[in-house]
Amino acid sequence: MAARIRKELEITLLSIDVPSLKKKGQSTHILQSSLIWPRCGIARKNGEKELLLTGGEADLRDSSWCDKILFKEIVESLFGIELSLTVPLSQSQLASLGRFIAGKTLGMVANEIEDRIPAGELASLPVIYFSKDLLKNKEAELIVSGNIDLDTQQFNPGETIVLDLPLLSKRELARRQRLGGRKGPVTYSKKVLLGKGEQDGVAKLEFRVL
Repeated sequence: MAARIRKELEITLLSIDVPSLKKKGQSTHILQSSLIWPRCGIARKNGEKELLLTGGEADLRDSSWCDKILFKEIVESLFGIELSLTVPLSQSQLASLGRFIAGKTLGMVANEIEDRIPAGELASLPVIYFSKDLLKNKEAELIVSGNIDLDTQQFNPGETIVLDLPLLSKRELARRQRLGGRKGPVTYSKKVLLGKGEQDGVAKLEFRVL
């Protein structure tokens, strides 16, 4: 049996562009990232990162490593990476989403949290973990999502590769126009500006073999 080829990859986000958000000023989103089957026995590795866009764009090439790093992980054979971007979120929504993610991390439903964690330990945990309405918050809606297939053999030691990950719309954007009126009947026409599943941007990723 041939030995598995493993490599340690550093994956960073260089830039992201979502054209449907071009008319917006600054907006804050959560970028959700997943490595899909990076190696045998590991189905998924997930991460979340707060991301500020200006006119639907963010360029992180000159940002700190901490701001643009997505994964530093061992991969083998075939694997994939998936990115999703939430709708713009307010500060209160960001805090609410943080509570939701914390609850998912614990793997408990809200009414089980106090029963399963001893009272003495509750006092030492951040409030975010044992709030009674921890999991009442819904997952944030997504604007775009996309993934690409990857192969460990694409990446050579000491080499850096930049790849584009297409982002597909998770929503339909349409414009309604009022027709008729005054003395005649009123009707409305619908023009689809962006269909669900159509490309709505791209994320540029850098892969470096460690």
